[in-house]
Amino acid sequence: MVALKKRSDDYNEHIRFETLRVAVLEFIEGLKSHTHPLPETLKKKVWELFAEEFLTYEKIISSNLTSKKYDYGKLKSRLLREKTEVSI
Repeated sequence: MVALKKRSDDYNEHIRFETLRVAVLEFIEGLKSHTHPLPETLKKKVWELFAEEFLTYEKIISSNLTSKKYDYGKLKSRLLREKTEVSI
């Protein structure tokens, strides 16, 4: 039972990290490309949603900085870099 709980916790941490890394940060970073296929109005909405959720992302990353498996410090640097793109 303990092993199952550990596996579940490990899986959840992996999903949390990869969601922030790929679904949030890589997508946001990609929006700056002039060749990104989203229309400008949709890009603007994505940036607005990023700004609204920024503190949530920052809290999740900060609470996991001591992770030995995943580099949340690198995610935090990327997140803060993107913060300059929006007025938060």
